[in-house]
Amino acid sequence: MADLPRLLATLREVLRALDDLAAPSMLVGGVALAAWAPPRATVDLDLAISVKAADLPAVGAFIGRRVGGLSSMHPVRFRDGTTLQRVVVQRPEGEVTVDLVLAEGAFLEAAMRRRVRQAVGDLDLSVATPEDLVVMKLRAGRRQDLVDIRSLAEARRLDRGYVRRWAGRLKLMGRLARALPVRRGRRGSRR
Repeated sequence: MADLPRLLATLREVLRALDDLAAPSMLVGGVALAAWAPPRATVDLDLAISVKAADLPAVGAFIGRRVGGLSSMHPVRFRDGTTLQRVVVQRPEGEVTVDLVLAEGAFLEAAMRRRVRQAVGDLDLSVATPEDLVVMKLRAGRRQDLVDIRSLAEARRLDRGYVRRWAGRLKLMGRLARALPVRRGRRGSRR
């Protein structure tokens, strides 16, 4: 991943700013994938953060000021309920987009409680578990997300029961079936 040093330098600065705000966070998205599976090319950073929804724009503006970037004026809310605040950071090597995902709702709140410390490059930070990354990628549902899910499943032994429970609660079973087809062992048993 050629952009990893640039992304990690930006991530280090963003994490310092979040620490100053005492805002719990965890790495999600393509860079988080590198903690659990072979890294892939990505050009942005995604962090889930636990702050009040009303504070998200101010957090984005604070981070923008601290790391030499600009924050969008208003958070973006997707159909699935995900809310994010985008910060674009100017670096000598080029722009880095930082998406701050609001950790709200039953799933993201549970994922924040399950986050683990993990090395990514030269950083030791909180990262979503492989199973929670799978569920997040099921929610996003893009072609690259399905590829990422398969990469995680090949690199890690996933707790598929956990993934199935959340996929069911979030009405994502169809996407799960496409991303992780049920494997059949001998005599047709499910694995």
